Amino acid sequence: MTKKPEDKKVGTVGKAPRAKGVSETQAVGEVDGVEKTSSVGGVKGVSGVGKTGSVSALSFANRDKLMNLVAEEAERLSKTGAIPKSQKAIVERAVKMVIDAALIDDGSKKDGK
Repeated sequence: MTKKPEDKKVGTVGKAPRAKGVSETQAVGEVDGVEKTSSVGGVKGVSGVGKTGSVSALSFANRDKLMNLVAEEAERLSKTGAIPKSQKAIVERAVKMVIDAALIDDGSKKDGK
């Protein structure tokens, strides 16, 4: 049996029920306190700025070298107490994210990787 376009038509739409009133909102009873966040202990002076030497630009070609330098520096800063050991991974990850965001595509990437 073949269906005809007339078979899909809606005959009539019934009457919609009348909207009822909206009940009032209730007052907030209590709000739990917000837990205190841990803060950065402090930042000491920067030493040895510009001693990277062989790294000249933020490019994909030298990304691995940069990431290794960041890991080494984070380890050194943690050992000397310049950053707390509890925050070493956070600081290292943050610096690596900044480097990834600032990388310059110098055309050295192959196969879109």
